[in-house]
Amino acid sequence: MDSDASLGECRRARDMVVRSGAVGLAVRMWGGGARCVVLVHGYGTNSLSWLRLVSGLEDDFTVVAYDRRGHGRSSGADSYAIENLAGDVRAVVDGLGLVRPVLVGHSVGAWDALAFAADEPNVAGVLCLDQAIAVDDAAWSTTYRPVCVEERLAQLRADPLLARGYTQAEVDELILDAKRAPGLQPWSAYGPMVRRGIRRGGDGLFWVRPTVGDRLMIERGWATVVAEPYEAISCPVTLALAARNPGPFHDALRRLAVRRKLSAVLLDSDHDIHVERPGDVADLVRTLG
Repeated sequence: MDSDASLGECRRARDMVVRSGAVGLAVRMWGGGARCVVLVHGYGTNSLSWLRLVSGLEDDFTVVAYDRRGHGRSSGADSYAIENLAGDVRAVVDGLGLVRPVLVGHSVGAWDALAFAADEPNVAGVLCLDQAIAVDDAAWSTTYRPVCVEERLAQLRADPLLARGYTQAEVDELILDAKRAPGLQPWSAYGPMVRRGIRRGGDGLFWVRPTVGDRLMIERGWATVVAEPYEAISCPVTLALAARNPGPFHDALRRLAVRRKLSAVLLDSDHDIHVERPGDVADLVRTLG
């Protein structure tokens, strides 16, 4: 059980499952304000990565986060194409009857939010955390080149964390090791996320999610992002960039902000801006909602 209350950072969530076609999306809801915000996490994490941000928003907003397909407590899928991921955002928004939500996407979760906003006028704004769709930049094809299936499958199967299932005792030890490892972000933010990302399989063992098979399909799905959606988006889009996460694609995001005339903010953070700078991110949400 994921115990938010024990962290003293946000109230206990209301949990539910929303259907997106054949996929069951595990959804968590906090607060009860008239304004609403939907949080879309990145690759390999889950909805509990947002706990620090939730605590700064739940007094003013209805805050909704969900595990993306193949992650956390949501079911896996046979497709991770961008239209399916945007459809998952729609399933959550429509299923909960949310009106003019602010969408916050971290890392590749920003793609889901942008793709949904391009097809839906009922959005107050989109906040992209250290990622956005920049397919018109030359750096995109270098960063998100098509996956060589055999090579990538071999790499994933060689990952010691993903290669096998774990007993309950081994899971407990993995979590303990992660908790005391140096250099980690605060355990209060990542500990619950780690627990939610481990799921018992049909063999009785616990497996880290996304699984090898889901990771391969998720990465292949990146190739379905083929166009920048900004001309079709009618709401404001803000791009928050992490100052301590430099590199060629980060430069591409800077160029994107200029080229597409997006509001851009540079924050002193690593990639996980919502964990390191939750107050700043909450302030940005309020400017949109």
